[in-house]
Amino acid sequence: MQSTGVDPVNSTVDFAPSSRTASLHAEVGLRILRRLLQDFRGSAAFRIWNDATHKVGSAVPDFTLVVRDPALLRKMVLGRNSLLLAEAYVRGRLDFEGDLYAALGLKYYFETLSLSLRERGALLLDVLRLPSRLDAFSGALDADRGDRAFSHRHSRRSDRTAISFHYDVSNEFYRLWLDRQMVYSCAYFESPDDTLEKAQCNKLDHICRKLRLAPGDRFLDIGCGWGAKPLRRAGARHHAQPTAVRCCPPTHSGAEPAGPSRSGTSRLPRSARRWCLRQDCQRGNV
Repeated sequence: MQSTGVDPVNSTVDFAPSSRTASLHAEVGLRILRRLLQDFRGSAAFRIWNDATHKVGSAVPDFTLVVRDPALLRKMVLGRNSLLLAEAYVRGRLDFEGDLYAALGLKYYFETLSLSLRERGALLLDVLRLPSRLDAFSGALDADRGDRAFSHRHSRRSDRTAISFHYDVSNEFYRLWLDRQMVYSCAYFESPDDTLEKAQCNKLDHICRKLRLAPGDRFLDIGCGWGAKPLRRAGARHHAQPTAVRCCPPTHSGAEPAGPSRSGTSRLPRSARRWCLRQDCQRGNV
């Protein structure tokens, strides 16, 4: 690190590494990749921050993983934090080219990777030669801050705030892109010709079959959103009775009840009744 300028108060700090340091980081990075990927049986390429590339396999690479920051490689090896990878991808420090599914196969490879004690020691020594600050070269925020932001303890207040932020954007907004009955979850297209509404009905029927519902059965859906009415229809086709619990006030005005009202929660099992009374029943959203 070197400082430019005379005034110690207003001086500019230059975080850019020297060419010798950058060359050392690249050499160490390639060595780390060679050690980690020595048993990888696929065909891939790994390009680092100075465009140096390590290729694995003799065929044309199925994908290229791009690591644009030496500090990221260090954190990837030491931390194995999935949130770190997501943050790095969003900020452009990590990228891929080619077949996404082939690239995702790396997850299984690294989960089953086994190194000897000697290899782990050599790997650790190399990793510690890389810079530790993700913002040392790119000037972006450290992903550790994101880790801290999403690692808070859950509380009723924080969870209610999160739910409100996600859902309290008016029923009109969701009507723009949901099906006519406003089922809010993944659909199941059995045919390319299925409409979105048909695919949502397929999904609910598929769930009922997986639950192996029999005539007379009752089931509880916590967080049904606007899907109470189609859920009731799906249950009726299996001669079963659904009970739907909504988790957010705006969804209440846009959906038709599918089960007991607030006063009807006494028919639920005791454990489910306690949950309802403690959560949304206090606000009249059941």
